[in-house]
Amino acid sequence: MHSPFASTNVNNNLRWIQWPQQFGDPTPYWEKLGWSFVGGPTVINATEAPSVFAGPFLVARKVDPLVDAEAVRLYDGWMGIKLKNGTSRVWLNGSLIEQEPLGGWALQQQWAQQQQQHTQQQQQQ
Repeated sequence: MHSPFASTNVNNNLRWIQWPQQFGDPTPYWEKLGWSFVGGPTVINATEAPSVFAGPFLVARKVDPLVDAEAVRLYDGWMGIKLKNGTSRVWLNGSLIEQEPLGGWALQQQWAQQQQQHTQQQQQQ
């Protein structure tokens, strides 16, 4: 990339997506969910929802209330508390969920270092 912003480019679409093929033969998964899901990503369920919420993601694909409505209720509860309190630390159903910053901790540290270098350069001028 030929841009002055090339060093700040992040190769991360900030989307959680998991494919059933990642874990071997997806046929049993699709048989369980229904053939209309063939070829699509894994549907988030209530069991794995808290770990998805804790990740550095803006959106998740795929949540389906017809498959697991509890996952949607958990998301609504988590996001409601997060928006109300303005925090990334949320107690949900007795568990503390602390969301990573967008892009992950490593990206946040890299950004902080760049900001610090920029500030130092400004002070030297």
